Amino acid sequence: MSTRALAKLTRPRLFDAVERPRLFSLLDEAAKRPIVWIAAPPGAGKTTLVASYLEARGLRHIWYQIDGGDADPATFVHYMRDAARQVVRRKTALPLFPPEAQQDLARFARSFFRDLFDALPRPCALVLDNFQEARPTAEHRAALAQGLEEIPDGVTVFVVSRTDPSPEFSRLLANRLVSLIDEVALRCEPDEAEAILGGQVQDANIVQRILRQSNGWVAALVLLREHLSRGGASLDESLGEGKEAVFNYFAGEIFNRARPENQRMLMITALAPSITEAEAVALTGDVEASRLLEYLYRRHLFIDRRRGAQTTYQYHALFREYLRKEMARRMPGAERQAALSRRAGMRLTWMA
Repeated sequence: MSTRALAKLTRPRLFDAVERPRLFSLLDEAAKRPIVWIAAPPGAGKTTLVASYLEARGLRHIWYQIDGGDADPATFVHYMRDAARQVVRRKTALPLFPPEAQQDLARFARSFFRDLFDALPRPCALVLDNFQEARPTAEHRAALAQGLEEIPDGVTVFVVSRTDPSPEFSRLLANRLVSLIDEVALRCEPDEAEAILGGQVQDANIVQRILRQSNGWVAALVLLREHLSRGGASLDESLGEGKEAVFNYFAGEIFNRARPENQRMLMITALAPSITEAEAVALTGDVEASRLLEYLYRRHLFIDRRRGAQTTYQYHALFREYLRKEMARRMPGAERQAALSRRAGMRLTWMA
């Protein structure tokens, strides 16, 4: 089988992708450093952005889609060697992963990436997509970080992830070798939203309303476009159907994957427009609630965090609406009423 047939090693096909010159310019500037790390929630348009950027700039590249198997260094090396063959124009024998390499991963990583980068044409990009899926050990992350110190001029590594760089990448950050692009930068501006909606909404006020509700989140705009393009329905009906599609996205990506106890905490903490860690524990009666909020924030799962006298968390408006709807549908009446009563009592305390 040709390595080109492997989806893992193939850049995603683009269907009706809207070019975003503002973000292309941002990537041009970010790529002056060896590593561009893009961290944002699911559906923020990370993968589409990088794929369309490579196409627009005509950059030769290796596209490597990370999955759970890549936590094993031997698997990662095997597929990376296959990926490299797609762009390397001269005969190059990249090293295999020998059993003894487990004893000194960092040394092997430096040698492997030095050989890999040396073999690549210039300019060239290496994309590590869905980086959060590998779940490697700290030792493996440290080895990868050391390997990435070998990036030469003319090669850019794009890391596409739902998470920020872990502590093992701190030296790369301190040495200013990493450009960070977060979800705020990826949020759509009005002209981008209009382009994604495909002219289905002509009223600028309605576009602004959609932008406020979606907080510029690309997936919401794409899902809304699909419903707005259908005939025979009013604008409000199409927006309502689009919102249901967004809610289904939340269900599939986050809620249905959570353990029952975490689903309960998600629903209850959504009762408040913003919430501190202590308030989350008091409201849910579960000491794990504060850890859950921090976990969601670190994985960019539709929650903002604000530092102050107390750290405060706030759900994305559509995600909070979805969680409140799920609470009304799933939670027994008595438990729901008890949570509402606790929330009301806490509100009086906040106002005192």
